[in-house]
Amino acid sequence: MTDISEAYLSSVRRIFEKRYKRKLTETEVKLIAFRLLNFGRVIQNFYHKKKEQYGDKYDIWLKDFIKSEENTDK
Repeated sequence: MTDISEAYLSSVRRIFEKRYKRKLTETEVKLIAFRLLNFGRVIQNFYHKKKEQYGDKYDIWLKDFIKSEENTDK
């Protein structure tokens, strides 16, 4: 795993302990933080690829995509 700042780890610990109302081990906190960082990288990668594919039209594509997803949920 990469080195994660103590401030980030303490934020993750505070949020998840408040949510689940139990103390987390250091390993659990590091694992959650690592997974959150990886998820952020996936989102950035997706955004970058769509931005390359659609250029300035990315915002239009995103709005159309969100509308189509909302319509399929109904």
